[in-house]
Amino acid sequence: MLRAKAPLRISFAGGGTDIPFYCKENGGAVLASTIDRYTHITAHPRYGDRDVTISSLDFDLSVKYHLEQEPIYDGTLDLVKAAARRLVPDDTMFGLDIYVQSDAPAGSGLGG
Repeated sequence: MLRAKAPLRISFAGGGTDIPFYCKENGGAVLASTIDRYTHITAHPRYGDRDVTISSLDFDLSVKYHLEQEPIYDGTLDLVKAAARRLVPDDTMFGLDIYVQSDAPAGSGLGG
C-alpha cells in the first residue's frame, strides 16, 4: 500500500499563468503559497488482475481500465490517470486501486 499527501495551493496573483500552454506564449508569474490542507492519495495493489480503478471520494466518481489499454483522457480524473500510468510499469503483474480525497470542499478550486 502507498499513501501520499500534497499540500493545497492558494494563488494570490497570476494563478494559471504557470501552465505550460499559457506561459509558452505569454510568459507567466505566480504568487502562491500552500496551506495546511491536503489532497490524500491511497493506492492498493490488485493481485490477480491488471486493472486500475481510480476513485474520487469527494465527487463520488470512479474510472476503471486495464493496464494493457491506454486510459481515455476525457476530463474525468485525467491527472490521476496520467500519474497511475507512470506509477505502474508496463510489465507489472498486478493492478491498482487508487483513492483520492481532498481536505478542501468539493468544487472550491483548491484540490485540483
